[in-house]
Amino acid sequence: VEEKELIHDFNDTAVDYPFDRTIIDLFEEQVIKTPESIAIVFEEKELSYRKLNEESNKLAHYLHGLGVTRDVLVGVCIDRSIEMIIGVLGILKSGGAYVPIDPEYPLDRKREILDQSDCKLLLTLGENKELLPYVGIVNLLSISSEKKENLCEIIKKDNLAYVIYSSGTTGKPKGIMIEHLSILNLLYYYNDQYKLNSQTRFLQLTNIVIDIALQEIFSTLINGAILHIPSKGLLLNSDALCNYIDVNNINFIQVVPDTLREYFLEGTRLNSIKTLLCGGDKLPDSLKDEIVRKGYNLLNVYGQTETTIDTLISKARIGLSGFKDVVSNYSVYILNKSLQALPIGVIGELCIAGLGVSRGYLNRPDLTQE
Repeated sequence: VEEKELIHDFNDTAVDYPFDRTIIDLFEEQVIKTPESIAIVFEEKELSYRKLNEESNKLAHYLHGLGVTRDVLVGVCIDRSIEMIIGVLGILKSGGAYVPIDPEYPLDRKREILDQSDCKLLLTLGENKELLPYVGIVNLLSISSEKKENLCEIIKKDNLAYVIYSSGTTGKPKGIMIEHLSILNLLYYYNDQYKLNSQTRFLQLTNIVIDIALQEIFSTLINGAILHIPSKGLLLNSDALCNYIDVNNINFIQVVPDTLREYFLEGTRLNSIKTLLCGGDKLPDSLKDEIVRKGYNLLNVYGQTETTIDTLISKARIGLSGFKDVVSNYSVYILNKSLQALPIGVIGELCIAGLGVSRGYLNRPDLTQE
């Protein structure tokens, strides 16, 4: 009985967030609050919240004129840049859902994703002409729309926000469908837990084809904070990136353990960093303990693309392993093959329920059912 109560308490995560809004609503509300504040920094370029909103609105109106509306998928194949953020925002504002494709993918991989997702449009900066026979190319730099006002497309919480292709263990890409409600729930949770605000300086390290990128982008843009996008050159030069972090007072960052080891253990301490989220792979106890000893606020996170980025989280402490908290409006259980709850400490299958669970795999009802 005590163990059942413990499992129940662990999953007592219900929070009544205001789900009558979407991530786009929250961003547009922030634009009204801080129109001239800097939203994005990339190399020598800066864009204010007002300008970012206007540019993404122009794209949204253009896409809407091409038939993009709720649950319509639009591919986006743009390298890390301010234009990449405009592209994601513009697609979401039009009511559509974005399908990220890495520009460095081999041609066959790009074709496979476009074919499986049945995208009719691909947003680029003019590249990828070799894909023209397979999809309509929209060059973000040459859109004709001049409408800068908000589109006011009525997006519902169960509409798709994005479809991310993950090969997993099969080696074949499969599209994971995530709705607005799922990402909004996680963003509310992070705001509650970590008090993100206009003083937050978020470093956008993650490739757009990985779902963590959306959390980095919108954790920033719904809070009036600044999103710093390091160039590829910076990412390949650890000394230069560390200098960039300190000079720009970056205080919030999400990394994988290998990056954690390279930048925050082997190098000098980065004094501006307040919070480190670490996920994507197992965090070794020895690495965790060393990072905590250096004085960082380290949060160990776990999640899957199918359950919207992060599901389990724990503040790292020396000598303590595992996860302490479940994200709001999720439930997590360890079950046996008969789907019965197992006692504490017994190995079984990790099963996740709640608002973060995806709609399923695009055009794969068999896999979704499984």
